Amino acid sequence: MVKKAPAQKSSQKRVSELRALIEHHNHLYHGLDTPEVSDAEYDALVRELQGLEADNPDLFSVASPTQSVGATASTTFDPVQHSVPMTSLDNAMDTVELGAWGERVSKGLSGAAAEFVCELKIDGLAVSIRYENGVLVQAATRGDGKVGEDVTANVSTIAVIPKKLTAVNGKVPDVLEVRGEVYMPFAAFEKFKKQKEEENVVRIAAGKKPEAVPVNPRNAGAGSLRQKNAEVTASRELAFWAYQLGETQGVPEFTTHKESLEYLTALGFAINPSITVVPTIEEVNAFCAHWQDKRDTLQYEIDGAVVKVNSLPQREVLGFTSRAPRWAIAFKFPPEERTTIVEGATSSLLLRLANGEIDAAIVHLPIADNTLDVRELFAEELFLVAPTQHVLANHTSITLEELAQHPIMLAPRGTAQRRIVDRAAANHGVVLQSQAEIDGVRLMASLVFEGFGAAIVPASAVPGWLQGNFVRIPIEEMPRRVVGWVQRPRPRPNRATLAVRERAIDTVQRHAPRQPGITLEIGVKPAKGPRPTLSV
Repeated sequence: MVKKAPAQKSSQKRVSELRALIEHHNHLYHGLDTPEVSDAEYDALVRELQGLEADNPDLFSVASPTQSVGATASTTFDPVQHSVPMTSLDNAMDTVELGAWGERVSKGLSGAAAEFVCELKIDGLAVSIRYENGVLVQAATRGDGKVGEDVTANVSTIAVIPKKLTAVNGKVPDVLEVRGEVYMPFAAFEKFKKQKEEENVVRIAAGKKPEAVPVNPRNAGAGSLRQKNAEVTASRELAFWAYQLGETQGVPEFTTHKESLEYLTALGFAINPSITVVPTIEEVNAFCAHWQDKRDTLQYEIDGAVVKVNSLPQREVLGFTSRAPRWAIAFKFPPEERTTIVEGATSSLLLRLANGEIDAAIVHLPIADNTLDVRELFAEELFLVAPTQHVLANHTSITLEELAQHPIMLAPRGTAQRRIVDRAAANHGVVLQSQAEIDGVRLMASLVFEGFGAAIVPASAVPGWLQGNFVRIPIEEMPRRVVGWVQRPRPRPNRATLAVRERAIDTVQRHAPRQPGITLEIGVKPAKGPRPTLSV
């Protein structure tokens, strides 16, 4: 019996871990449209696994996720067998790797020159659309590359996708499979996001659980395409760009990829206008550099560029690996350093901070975690905010005993704000009545503005300049809360995080003196007794 060396055992263990982890993320991304990690983090896992498999040939397996495409199709839709597999692409993470791919292409062509077609890599959902005698008959997702999901009814609702093909020279193809990307433009995404947020206000007011709000256009687009009700898909304003042919019968003979794209345009398909043919890898690099710098000028999300050999006969020579064509590669852009703001209770924000989901948070202090860097920002009072038609709206101030006689909206139990309120009520021997528990002060304030009831909210939730049919009512003997900035001490916060922190500090210092109920003097207690109602 031959014993495995410790290093080999360690490699085997890591390979098993990586395969399980990648399969998990494949299922979340392709099957459920709910990714947990960024594309860059996912790519890093795949590349680590590829390296271990290359260094340890005895650990290679055809069942490895490095040898497959995407994820197995879910059971939500009927399965569709792709007549021509929808392969994935190998990635190049920098110009060195892109140049190495160019050298492999040259070697595969025995030194013959090659043209390259450069395309933007749209961050959407790949689909294959089948036409017979010029009529759309079926559409399917990529799935695992061999079997996808039938999304015909949903794809048929996308306005830019032709339902009947335009005849070219008086003829439509007998069979035509078009591969392309379904995506949600930024404008449609913002509209959809706002709609979901407004719907959640109504759902919460009706005592229902809020629905998830999409976090990015890719997830929103993929989720919209995979709706059981095609009418829902139709309302989401999805778009589509064609980029490749699948199975064909009765089409002209093409010698280049560019010719096939021109043919698709003539049939009525939308083709991305940035597609460019260049003669050298150096010009491919220039194309990638240009769009990496200009990506924020586009009205849709991209995460890189796709580079393909233009000559179809040369593609035949180069062929495929087990999972990807040798004649194409995806050049991945570095992830954009963007600032995304999320709202939540202190407890949920601290958990996300601990899990690495966010870089910093503005929370209620004090906190128990002494490993975080903490900076106090301001102290603020907790007001009762009520619609002007509410029974309590005529109060100039209110005691906790008076407040306990009426149901009001409160923060959820276990949150920092709720503990302040409940502790203050208990000190006066009363228990406040909860009309509803709302997680999120802005949402709670919005419900007040819509007339659903009164709520206890911090002063920062209702800017002093805000006008509307509501009043702020001071609550006697209600302690102030201290709000502060917290962040992980290691690694050093990125520039975006530091910029947001400085902006937050500056905003507080400039606006706090003009904001009712907020002070920069953390240790100063509020004056006792009634204060005037602030009506706006």
